[in-house]
Amino acid sequence: MKIRLGFVSNSSSSSFVCNYYRKKTEYTTEETKEILQKILDFYNDIYEQTLSFEKVFEEPYIGSQKDVDGLDDFFGTEYPRHERANGKIIINNQKENSIPHMLFGIIESKFNAERFHLG
Repeated sequence: MKIRLGFVSNSSSSSFVCNYYRKKTEYTTEETKEILQKILDFYNDIYEQTLSFEKVFEEPYIGSQKDVDGLDDFFGTEYPRHERANGKIIINNQKENSIPHMLFGIIESKFNAERFHLG
């Protein structure tokens, strides 16, 4: 069951908050999508898969207070990392388990991202 509060909330959902403040390069949402597509193309080539961007990821977007509030509702207000979502690029999976686990480390490394496992 999915509950939308900015972030996806179910037992197999993952969201990434891109923390560029530690890196020299910041990407736009469009550039983030292009990079994610390249990562997915590489995965498809290596593992002989045919996953499309639309089946794996939602469109990257800039996080807002709504996302922070959604995480607060899900985890409780004592969870201190929520504020980091505001103004950062958010990468969400399209549906349960749609992002191959093998890509988590690559996404975290490339975008200096924090992964929120929601559920």
